[in-house]
Amino acid sequence: MTDTHSAMNAPQWCRAPSHMEVDLYARHECLCCGDPEALAGASAARKWVRSMSLPSIPRSKKVPVLRCDFSDDTRWKETWKLIVAATEDGFQKSVTKIEDRDFTGLDTSAFLELVRQLPKSFPHPLVFFADATTMSDPEHTLFVAWAWKDEYEGQFMRCLPSDVLAIENNVIDNMPWEEFHDAVGDDGVSRTD
Repeated sequence: MTDTHSAMNAPQWCRAPSHMEVDLYARHECLCCGDPEALAGASAARKWVRSMSLPSIPRSKKVPVLRCDFSDDTRWKETWKLIVAATEDGFQKSVTKIEDRDFTGLDTSAFLELVRQLPKSFPHPLVFFADATTMSDPEHTLFVAWAWKDEYEGQFMRCLPSDVLAIENNVIDNMPWEEFHDAVGDDGVSRTD
């Protein structure tokens, strides 16, 4: 390592990045020292920061079901078919599928951050996510998060695709969110049966 990288004279952002320093790396090119290791660290940090920028949930007339896993089109079609089949039980098809590859690979912490970033004016109380678990789980369970800024903010659960419309159609007028949320079993899934 060059003398310019000694602990005494190197700026903080010219060391290996910690979580707190990573955005300093992203903004600083380490031109003060030109050390190849530091430059490589800065480049890696910039890629990490870019990867942390999340897409926005688009506004829609109906409650969004975001597809976040594109590994299996057949499983996705099966999941969507199970969701809309509930119309046969008298539920309104009040959801819309959003298939945008910008959401690919997001995990539950990213889902919660997406929901947290929604404006107070977001018209729907729920957002559903079809993720890797949806595609691998024999029951095709979806992640669902409460979207409004009220006492339920930050709450989430998984649900069966056949329950999506039952939850969405009832959550405002007939059953409060907490009844669905309290029905979550040991497996983390809420079932309306």
